[in-house]
Amino acid sequence: MDYAYQYIKENNGIDTETSYPYQASDGKCRYDRKNTGATDIVSISLLLFLFKFTLCLSRVLLIFKDIMKLIYKLLLLQLVLFQ
Repeated sequence: MDYAYQYIKENNGIDTETSYPYQASDGKCRYDRKNTGATDIVSISLLLFLFKFTLCLSRVLLIFKDIMKLIYKLLLLQLVLFQ
C-alpha cells in the first residue's frame, strides 16, 4: 500500500476508473494528468479509513450474529430443560 501512496505523490494524483479502467495485464503505465480523479492524499486516506471501518463493522456484525445464534440456542435449551 505504501507504493500506491508514493505513486500518487510522485504523479500528483491518479486517474479516474472511467479514464483508466483496470485491465489485469502488465504493461506501460498510461497515466494522464488531465484525467486526474484524486490528488489529495488526505482524501484518499479518508476513503481508505472508511473502507477499513466498514470491514471492521461487518466483522462486528458477524460476531454479533454468532452471539445471537448462541443466545437463541441457550434459550431453546432452557425451554427444553425447564418445562
